[in-house]
Amino acid sequence: MPIRTCCPADSSSGWRWPGALAPRPQVVLLDEAFASLDARLREQVRDDTLHVLQTAGIPAMIVTHDAEEAMFLADRIALMRGGRVVQLGRPEELYLDPARSLRCPPSSAR
Repeated sequence: MPIRTCCPADSSSGWRWPGALAPRPQVVLLDEAFASLDARLREQVRDDTLHVLQTAGIPAMIVTHDAEEAMFLADRIALMRGGRVVQLGRPEELYLDPARSLRCPPSSAR
């Protein structure tokens, strides 16, 4: 049965994963894809995933709460608070010049 004419429910369980039906996606969304892995495995899977995406030239949107992961993986970061983008830029820009609303208050304000 050709993949184009079958439904995911009709295929084997290994092919039910949505990504299996998109052999050359235009973009990949990874939503907390590495969050449930232990530290060593997370690092290896993250590195392998980044290598595959870069080699294939496939852009990805990665959702993470891990700042280190975002800095490592991203070309650009959209930093969000309360469902709104509060800063957008390259990792080094966000690290060196965080948005005023994200900075720690001066010690005299405590």
